[in-house]
Amino acid sequence: MKILIAGVSGFIATNLVEYYLARGSADIIGISKAPKTGSEIRRIESLSAKSNGRFTFRPCNLRDSMQLKSILDKEMPDLIIDLAARSSVPESFIHPYEFYKDNVETVVNLVEWLRHSSPSTRAIYFSTEAVLTATGSGAAMEHLNPMNPYAASKAAAEQYVHAYNGCFDEKIQIVRPTNNYGPYQMPNRLIAKVIVNCLNKNKFRIYREALPPTKRWWTYVEDTCAAVDLISSKGEPNGVYDIVPKDRLCVEDVVHKILKMADCENLLEGYMEKRALDKEAYVLDSAELSKLGWKPKYSINKGLEKTFEWYKKNLNLF
Repeated sequence: MKILIAGVSGFIATNLVEYYLARGSADIIGISKAPKTGSEIRRIESLSAKSNGRFTFRPCNLRDSMQLKSILDKEMPDLIIDLAARSSVPESFIHPYEFYKDNVETVVNLVEWLRHSSPSTRAIYFSTEAVLTATGSGAAMEHLNPMNPYAASKAAAEQYVHAYNGCFDEKIQIVRPTNNYGPYQMPNRLIAKVIVNCLNKNKFRIYREALPPTKRWWTYVEDTCAAVDLISSKGEPNGVYDIVPKDRLCVEDVVHKILKMADCENLLEGYMEKRALDKEAYVLDSAELSKLGWKPKYSINKGLEKTFEWYKKNLNLF
């Protein structure tokens, strides 16, 4: 089996490559823009080194439909998993048109290739919980209610996927993960940031949450990878699947769990004002995924312990 993973230099995608390589179940083609930062370069090199020839990286700007077509025509993958996206909400307010181009035009390029070149190829589109409203059933399209430019671009991409599934009988599934954490996550994200500060003994501050604080879902990335694997093999060809773990905690509770685990409770030196346009908790529904037999393997405590140990051994990557 040949799997093409778009956006392979990202955190979840990197873990997905390692997940498939560990199981020996597929050859992986990874595409994304040419890596620019040292951490991205080391990440791609690490995947290649441990793959025993089963992982190949191909630089590709997914905005360039002809470049994308050339790679897909040559590789003819059995499954495409599209994780390529811009995902910084604050940045989306500054450069909304760039988010449209990176998060919508790229998906149109992909579904057009499927339509004209390989309608039998299966695909999974990675969306986000942020497309959803705060009320209603998570998996229902009529409850899409994006509240920022990033979420709007992802919701628009979902609509294209649904339209092409319906009009051209494509076989594209949609997954909506919640807050993921684990190996390879960049230290600008909450859990990675706190762990790296603990390991470096650096004091830090966090945003003050509104009262009452919002409880969010936190998913260890390996659980997301297992869900994707299950969805691709057993899910409905056009299904929509929310990936929802058991644990819901507010940001401050997560931070204090890490500080206690690292014995670094003195490093939190205070709070910043509430982040502008901070998100609410979204309504998700894991019933469809549960029907396939998925349930999370990692509790928040076990996931944080594994994540902490990984950063302790791999701090040089950042």
